[in-house]
Amino acid sequence: MAAVASLHGLSSRLAPRGRQAPAATPAVPRPRRRQGCPSVDGGAGAPAAAAAASRRPLRVCAVAQPLGPTAAPREVDVLHAEEQPSVRERLRGYYQLLRGWNALPSMALVLLGAWTGAGKTLLALKYFTVWFMGLASGAVAMASCAINDYFDWRIDAMNDSSKPIPSGRIAPDRALLAACLLYIGLLALACMVPNTGVRLIVAASSALTVLYTPLFKKQTLVKNCVVATTIAAAPLAGALAAGAAGPGLHAVLAPSAFLWLGIMHREIMMDIQDRRGDGAAGVQTLPVVLGPRGAVAFCLALLAACGALAAHAALLGRGLAWAWAGRPALEAPLRCAALGGVAWVLSPNLASTLRVLRSRFGRDEVSRAISVAMSSVGLGTLLLAVLV
Repeated sequence: MAAVASLHGLSSRLAPRGRQAPAATPAVPRPRRRQGCPSVDGGAGAPAAAAAASRRPLRVCAVAQPLGPTAAPREVDVLHAEEQPSVRERLRGYYQLLRGWNALPSMALVLLGAWTGAGKTLLALKYFTVWFMGLASGAVAMASCAINDYFDWRIDAMNDSSKPIPSGRIAPDRALLAACLLYIGLLALACMVPNTGVRLIVAASSALTVLYTPLFKKQTLVKNCVVATTIAAAPLAGALAAGAAGPGLHAVLAPSAFLWLGIMHREIMMDIQDRRGDGAAGVQTLPVVLGPRGAVAFCLALLAACGALAAHAALLGRGLAWAWAGRPALEAPLRCAALGGVAWVLSPNLASTLRVLRSRFGRDEVSRAISVAMSSVGLGTLLLAVLV
């Protein structure tokens, strides 16, 4: 003990004047786990159980002890592992990314235009260019959805985080790659089609959908017009692919115009649903500029234009002339029945739009109105193709 005391006194005398000997290093505290983070000891809060419950990246929470003797410990999060989606979830994510359910309606619009433009005969479906145009229409619809989700995934994270990119099922670069492959394959095949009109429509539709988000989307109503024009061009493309000209193309104008008005209505309804995220991102959609009430009023005006166009086709169209060719007395009842068909097609769309207004723009009512609008537009376009 005396030796230890003498050594301690010697070290005190050898220390520089005015400087104290360093204090003993305090004991390092045991790592503690932050509350709410998964433990790593295999207990009830193990990473595997947390991953199964939340499907989110697993994080190991630890306490970092700085090197200095008196600095306070600080908590840090260290990315430990990230659970990868299964192959089935990834395929489902690509299907949702591309909106695969829109491919068949897009093809049907082309076939309907070919049938109408060729004099309402099924012989129009024998042409290769008609079927190619149908496939091209579906491919453009899917590619445009993918590239739009790529550009908008940050906005979608605020509006609907269940979409494939914000939810983490599809990486943004893979979504862009899928869209580019569709566009490249489509344009390469279009070069082999001898019909110049079909090639121009495919090229123009591809260019408009690629430029839609970076160039047109922030312009009020411009983006809606671009989407409506791209979709409404499908019947005209089908008529051109079937070799229609003159009266054949004129017969397709009324269904295409009805389709344009209906898609405009649906697009503005979708903007009402996304108005909060669009407003935060600076996208000047109609609901952001005029408010949701003004947007609904515009939608009602579009429905009124749809009704006027359909009523004109019902009262003056010659599509059902074959039915009263031998019995002129049947013309008036059949035209009245056609008017009833127009009212039956448009009334669900009108009712759902008014419910959106009464619900004060509830998200569920707006979603229901969007679904109703799609079926109403499809049936109305088919009805006008029959009536003209």
